[in-house]
Amino acid sequence: MPAPEPFNPYAAPTAQVQHGTPAVEQQLASLSKRFAGALIDGVIMMIVVWGAIFAMVGVTPADAESLPFATMLMFGALGFVVYIGINGYFLHRDGQSLGKKFVGTRIVRTNGERIPLSRIILLRILPIQLLGLIPFAGSLVSLVDSVFIFSKSRQTLHDRIADTKVITI
Repeated sequence: MPAPEPFNPYAAPTAQVQHGTPAVEQQLASLSKRFAGALIDGVIMMIVVWGAIFAMVGVTPADAESLPFATMLMFGALGFVVYIGINGYFLHRDGQSLGKKFVGTRIVRTNGERIPLSRIILLRILPIQLLGLIPFAGSLVSLVDSVFIFSKSRQTLHDRIADTKVITI
């Protein structure tokens, strides 16, 4: 075993270097901010989609029950396309819908990284929306999705599926 080197007062200082970037403290968005963001998004979508439905078919929300299921399915797809059309750029660039932008929140991965638009669409939005189309079970899934927000992590079911969280910026 070699002998330890003697202390050299003229040697350059040494330091322990940790690789990687330090985790930035991210504050989870409050329930009220998440609710307000979702409400704003919902109102925008309701105005745009029902405006389009009324313009194309002349049907008001009160008369919607009289539409065939296939027509309602088509309008649901239209709503999805409109949502992505309105929010896609901001979701891609910042992880924010217009509602989230207004209330100062953003979607990130649970490890704090930026979330790609494909993950938002394919894992965060589509599964819950598609399950929501199932009679009775869809309403139950939507309820369970919302109730999950009261967990310690404040992650809804769609957050858990997509491995995301909503933070305050």
